[in-house]
Amino acid sequence: MAARPLKPANITASSAYLPILAAVLICAVPAHSQVLEISAESAQLAGLSLKALSGRIAIREGQAQASFTVADRSISQRDLTMTVHAKAMPRGWRLALQPLSLPIQLSIEPNSAPATAEISLQAEIFGHELSQVDKALLAVELADLRYSDQTGTVALEGVSLKTDLQLLAMTGQSLLDAVAHPWELRMQSQQGELLWGPAYLNLSQYPLTMTLTGQWPRHTPSRVDISSLHLSQEGLLHAEAQTQAHVQWDTSHPTTPITDSPLRIESAQIDLYALDIPAAYQSLFRTALAGTLLGNLQTEGYLSGYALIEDNAPVALDLSLHDLSLEDERNRALTLDQLSGEIHWRAHPPHTHLASQISWQSAALNDIPMGASSFQFAWQGDQLQLLEASRIPILDGALRVDSLSIRNLFDLSREISLDGALEPLSLTELTQALGWPALAGTLTGRAPGVRYRDQILTVNGPLEADIFGGQVIGRNLQIRQPFSRWPSVTADIDLQGLDLSLLSSTLEIGAISGRIGGYIHDLELFAWQPVAFEALIATDEESPEPRRISVRAINSIANIGGTAGTGVAAALQGGLLRFFVSYRYRKLGLRCTLKDNICLMSGANDLTQRSGERYTLLEGAGIPRLDIIGYAGRVNWSQLIEQVANQIQSGGTPIRVP
Repeated sequence: MAARPLKPANITASSAYLPILAAVLICAVPAHSQVLEISAESAQLAGLSLKALSGRIAIREGQAQASFTVADRSISQRDLTMTVHAKAMPRGWRLALQPLSLPIQLSIEPNSAPATAEISLQAEIFGHELSQVDKALLAVELADLRYSDQTGTVALEGVSLKTDLQLLAMTGQSLLDAVAHPWELRMQSQQGELLWGPAYLNLSQYPLTMTLTGQWPRHTPSRVDISSLHLSQEGLLHAEAQTQAHVQWDTSHPTTPITDSPLRIESAQIDLYALDIPAAYQSLFRTALAGTLLGNLQTEGYLSGYALIEDNAPVALDLSLHDLSLEDERNRALTLDQLSGEIHWRAHPPHTHLASQISWQSAALNDIPMGASSFQFAWQGDQLQLLEASRIPILDGALRVDSLSIRNLFDLSREISLDGALEPLSLTELTQALGWPALAGTLTGRAPGVRYRDQILTVNGPLEADIFGGQVIGRNLQIRQPFSRWPSVTADIDLQGLDLSLLSSTLEIGAISGRIGGYIHDLELFAWQPVAFEALIATDEESPEPRRISVRAINSIANIGGTAGTGVAAALQGGLLRFFVSYRYRKLGLRCTLKDNICLMSGANDLTQRSGERYTLLEGAGIPRLDIIGYAGRVNWSQLIEQVANQIQSGGTPIRVP
């Protein structure tokens, strides 16, 4: 049996159904065995240009086996050989593509390495008449898919993907003649890692299953219509969608990089049955939230909801929160327990009022406990508006929120406006919750205008604290990047009529009576630690209260001023002075200008800040009169704070100022 060659031909798009050619030859060629050879300099298949095509078709008793080789390196890095089995049956025919495996490369964007993978193909086509194609099946499996864009924000590593495509003919029609072909695509992935912006997904941990259905218009082969989607990731999410969408791409240049998304969604109704919050936080949100208060959480609960998309843009979102819990176990910055509610968002004004509501059973911020509370609000476009006043219990007080509005919510230029008040809060309970030395008094304040814009939180009104029998007033408060781990704070603080007997007993530096006032202006904090300020603390000379200071307090003040080594303690323990346990004084004062971790020290009456000059810390009164003169004009701030803290904790360890 000799091979009978066919004349070389240029196969055009209208006759480019190469696998079907084998079935045609089964019936067109006499039933005895034949071996045919076919070649073409070029071919067009579904808009794809093929070069240097050659093949061999063997026919025996109504069956055929066809092998084709494509020597086109734009498709693969090696010659591509396809083997097709064709069989004529009493009620039709069947073509099957023998499993085919080859490496591929796909250019995604200019100036970046192409995506690489090993691809495996298998296909079957069925028909009940020679000219009738009823069904086509295609199985594609990608192994070791790898890609990374130039910025490193999109990457795939070792991803496996298995897809099964089924193309059906409508009743009474052939796939070759139908106006549109119904199809179903099932995709599975159980291996690999995917990074998309801040979202990271481990497909081995959360296997993916997705099913798509739609139609393929015959006269626009570069377009695929999508009508439904089913998405499931074990342990992560379960969702379905009914859509009117299509994917269309340019096939005239198959090697041209993909720069714009070919997906167009006319409308889509998406049902989210469950989104597991612990899994979603670890995979989708944790990287994006790194560096914020939400960057290291233990979570519980799940979300469900509904979304509507029109013209490629979301227009409606409804979410149900089911017993969400958040806890920062490492830094104790945030705790939220049993957060529940309904959230409704609309891109455009709804015809009827649509209210959202969330509530929680308990919460804590930096170990400060907060009680149960709820918020009712309206959310439209990029604006959110509180619908009614709310109250958040904090220890024995509360934060009252009278109004709240947010604009440009999805932009870095977002603006937040808040009006509210802090109901009296015990400083004793607050300092205990923070692990600080216990302070007596109450904290209260009115915030007639709190604004957040360009990542800056500004408090327009004063904040007041009744403490140590006097008052502390904060003004011009600004916090830059308040939701990061390294916020920057500026403020001006005024002190009025503080009772030194209460203050000195709390700090355990020795007994002092009288009242003081002063200020801390141009205060700057970074990560809640002071880096600069101009401070003055001085006796309130209008106060009629007696002014006395104990020997222990004298030693403490002398150490702050660098007078510890000048014999103050020895002088107080010698001669007649050893019989005195306290002394009268006329004025006490200390000024400090902090910059570059150095505090320039002076007394209350000294306007100069020159290093090495003497200054008066305590001006005595009566007989015996005792003055305390300071010599340490430059003090290391970090060491000073550490030593003051040690003295407070130990109940009076002497302070050594370099």
